[in-house]
Amino acid sequence: MARFSRLEERRERRRLTYSLIGSVLIITFLIIFGEKLLVSFSLFVDRIRGTSPQPQVEETFIIAPNLDPVPEATNSGVMPVTGSGAPGSTVILYLNGTEYKKTTAEEDGTFAFPTVRLAEGDNTITAKTAGDNDAMSDTSNELRISLKREGPLLEVTSPEPSSTISGADNTVNAMGQTEEDVSVTVNGRFVLVKPDGTFSMKMTLSEGDNLLTFVATDEAGNQTTVERHVTYQR
Repeated sequence: MARFSRLEERRERRRLTYSLIGSVLIITFLIIFGEKLLVSFSLFVDRIRGTSPQPQVEETFIIAPNLDPVPEATNSGVMPVTGSGAPGSTVILYLNGTEYKKTTAEEDGTFAFPTVRLAEGDNTITAKTAGDNDAMSDTSNELRISLKREGPLLEVTSPEPSSTISGADNTVNAMGQTEEDVSVTVNGRFVLVKPDGTFSMKMTLSEGDNLLTFVATDEAGNQTTVERHVTYQR
């Protein structure tokens, strides 16, 4: 019986050894050839279904350009627009939502559109960088600029045209009203304009004829001028 037990024990150890060797060989085979088999099997299934594997599309990040600031308003219908982006990239400028012009950024990334023709009134300007295969960057920062050609409202309420002042007081109130965001000068001196557009300042008169020149200037640089002649007599 003891001899029989030893024989069975040796057989059991042999089977265990073979099992371990087989497991190692299977694992090694799967590590080396498993991925290839899975890919081949996937292609086989695709061919059966009548489909072909789709190529992987590599997404490329395109840097959006940055536009330099511009004034809020101008009285010139043509102005330059500059900015920076990826060196050598193609930059597309959009004026009021419509593609306007293209240019190529310099080696340092800067670019310029020297003559952008604005529309009357409010304008918006943006840009994008064009990549390969019709790829586009995100939109740049937005610029807003108004084209104004007419001078601002300027109403002078005091003094009256061709007025005469006499007596010991040789001053006169220079008063009037204008629009929002407009500066006013009287004979070159700036007057404080209130939020409602009204302004007032005392002006000293010389004996005889005096000329008061009111000038209102808006943010676009347009000016409106009103003159008043005042005669002062002691």
